Amino acid sequence: MTIHNMANVLPEETRAQSIEILNKYLAATLDLQGQVKHAQWCVRAHGYMAAHEIFNKVSEEVENVTGLIAERAGSLGGKKMGAMDFAPKAPYLVPYLLGIAGEKQQIFDVWEALASFSQAVRKAIDQTVALNDENTADIFIQVMGSVEEQLRYVESQLAPE
Repeated sequence: MTIHNMANVLPEETRAQSIEILNKYLAATLDLQGQVKHAQWCVRAHGYMAAHEIFNKVSEEVENVTGLIAERAGSLGGKKMGAMDFAPKAPYLVPYLLGIAGEKQQIFDVWEALASFSQAVRKAIDQTVALNDENTADIFIQVMGSVEEQLRYVESQLAPE
């Protein structure tokens, strides 16, 4: 991996490992956002508008954290490798079932994707802390906080009526 010289005090090997982790999650956030947008487009039922708005809000937040991850990879001197084919399918993201479904199923599917992603981000925090890259760990802490906020928002829609 080519790393550009940056005004960064981290050793090049640490930056390279952090960039690799960041790019893995960059591709995963794009996949996650695609899943949320799919749910938004395909939800059908009497709760269509509410679910549509929930998914729109979640998609915007996922887009925001995608930007955080991409910018950190760039600030470490790395390429931002967010193309879907860059990394193999993230094993920690629950595969999303395509198709039209009622709002409860779509909400559950998005909830499940957010939960699995949040759990994986905890590992990214541990990995970057182990690399002594506290700033990247802080980015992942922000990502986790944002995703968990959206997770609670979506989860509230699964409560029994």
